Amino acid sequence: MKQLKIFLSFALFLLIPLTWERENQALANQHFSITQTANPESEKVMNLVWRLPEIQQKASEISRLSNGQVRVKIMLENTPTKTEPYYTVRVFEDNPDRIVTLYWFRVNMPGERITVQDEITGEYISLEQWRKK
Repeated sequence: MKQLKIFLSFALFLLIPLTWERENQALANQHFSITQTANPESEKVMNLVWRLPEIQQKASEISRLSNGQVRVKIMLENTPTKTEPYYTVRVFEDNPDRIVTLYWFRVNMPGERITVQDEITGEYISLEQWRKK
């Protein structure tokens, strides 16, 4: 009986790190940052930004160039308030040793109007203007 307890303890000792590694890998493969979304509108906003062709292209390019080591992710930074009636979404590279912001978006709901922060001026511009640059 004592040998069985020792064996089971040893088996658990080996399985816990394997399970932990699998969970960490699953989390690393997510493109959405884990945020507490209080409503379906927040999820819709995240999907609107994530599905932009420019974001998909950038995510694919960075993953390819880094051999899958770097992922592009998005995070909901702010939700609408009376003074700022839009969601703010950050698109960033999730590097092993740092996070690098790529883009900032604002999404007005329910109209789904998306604006992007201009990298030079810091002003928010329409998607159409951004795409022309």
